[in-house]
Amino acid sequence: MRGRRYTLRTRPGDFVVEELLDFGPGREGAFGIYRLKKTGLDTTTALKIIAKRTNVPFRAIGCAGLKDRHGESVQYVSIARKWGDRLELSERSMSLELCGYCDQEILPGSHRGNRFEITLRRMNRQTLDLMTRNVELARGLPIPNYFDSQRFGSLRGAASLHLSGGAPPFDIVEVLKGNHEKALKSILTGTCRKEQSRVKALKRALAASWGDWAKCAGLSAEARYENYAEVFAYLREKGDFRGGLGLVRDRRLRMGALALQGWLWNEAAKMRLLKAFGKAGLSVARYGAGELLFPKLGGMALEEYRLFAREMDGRRLLLPRPWMVERGDHEVRLEELGIDLRDLEGLKGFGVSLSKEERPLFVGVPDLELRGSGEEESKAQRRFWATLRFSLPPGAYATVVVKALLG
Repeated sequence: MRGRRYTLRTRPGDFVVEELLDFGPGREGAFGIYRLKKTGLDTTTALKIIAKRTNVPFRAIGCAGLKDRHGESVQYVSIARKWGDRLELSERSMSLELCGYCDQEILPGSHRGNRFEITLRRMNRQTLDLMTRNVELARGLPIPNYFDSQRFGSLRGAASLHLSGGAPPFDIVEVLKGNHEKALKSILTGTCRKEQSRVKALKRALAASWGDWAKCAGLSAEARYENYAEVFAYLREKGDFRGGLGLVRDRRLRMGALALQGWLWNEAAKMRLLKAFGKAGLSVARYGAGELLFPKLGGMALEEYRLFAREMDGRRLLLPRPWMVERGDHEVRLEELGIDLRDLEGLKGFGVSLSKEERPLFVGVPDLELRGSGEEESKAQRRFWATLRFSLPPGAYATVVVKALLG
């Protein structure tokens, strides 16, 4: 990896994603179809702003998928016409524009994919040359359809522990093993790199005061962070860590469950590549839950890999869940964590559901192109930028394409 350096999302316009609808709005229909453009806002936050400004109930606004707050995004939402025929708005970080009407409400997954335009910066000449070559080699080449770091935001604390090949420190595993206090402490006090400094400071204070539930409740009440005050008040009264976990908002526990499922899926996909090519025939890229494996785009085995991917065309892998039939690869990794697939059944006791997704093993990028490149203005070292453009089906990660190209 020496010399292959780049940065992502240096500026808001460096990561642009546009949703591709399955249908075109017309002049008639029961729903208004709106174009939502936003910068620095995740979809949920943007929809809450729309609900507040237009007096439309939050749950009455339909969307196909969630986009995070990093970069710029364009997506489409539906609002029944009974709430108004033209509910447009324009603010500093977002705008809502009527496109037309349709009898079809926009629901999760009701889009055919996303188009991305991504600018990488601070590359040296070696990295730019490598990208230029690899874009030509990778165009139309199926790549592993991994979950990327965005899926693993629930991983807290000692994230570096799993970079040596071991399993990541999943809070949800501690829940399943009955280590309720350890899990609850990690969920409430574990920090992430991208969290705001005030939130990190609160969590450090809570960790230092752990066990003094009155003090923790007071700290949380002042900060008004999540529903922590409620959890600590319960611990003060009951001292029941399992019950405290039950009070943690379902979203936090489900994110942890989805992260575990995603990691197991990635590991199963990697095992298929390793069995076919061995580690020497693959390149390694770091991500938020360990390592991902890709074909060596300049290697002698590229055609062999292409044939392998074609044979696997259309093959889907289930995200792991209890009582599934094909469980071998998952069980191997779960043994390292000290649980098995049947233990996932215990999540029901916390009101947490698992994903039932069947995910394609590979995803093609037929329209991959290098839109432009150039030298950045720098008084220190020569650095370059380059812009990629491509489309992906729903659920596929654009950052995985970048990793496949550059590691």
